[in-house]
Amino acid sequence: MRADSLLALREAIAQQFPTEAARANERLEQCGFSADAHIIWLEEFCRSTTNSVAALDGAVVTAHLAFMANQLARGDAEVRSAIDVAYVEPLLHGLKGDRKRWALALMPPNIKQLYVQMWGEPRF
Repeated sequence: MRADSLLALREAIAQQFPTEAARANERLEQCGFSADAHIIWLEEFCRSTTNSVAALDGAVVTAHLAFMANQLARGDAEVRSAIDVAYVEPLLHGLKGDRKRWALALMPPNIKQLYVQMWGEPRF
């Protein structure tokens, strides 16, 4: 993957969501990853979305999902792949059905499409 595309994605996320970005940076440092571990960083940002789903924080979840849907729609192949693998794939991991159902209703179509391609049509 081209690091410049992923760095630009990471910087865009950090500009829009500075608190979550700071937490992701801190987590990378705690785990001993280098600052250029963009995929791991994106997984950490995904964790913040999932945690917001667990807390039923609709404003944060909607903001994260809308932002990532926009990045997915306009990103190059590297960005789209990274969002698919490091954001959508682990999204909602460990949550119960009621939380997943709630989050799926908030997902923009392109994010939901990737989620369903990965995990199948949800059955609650």
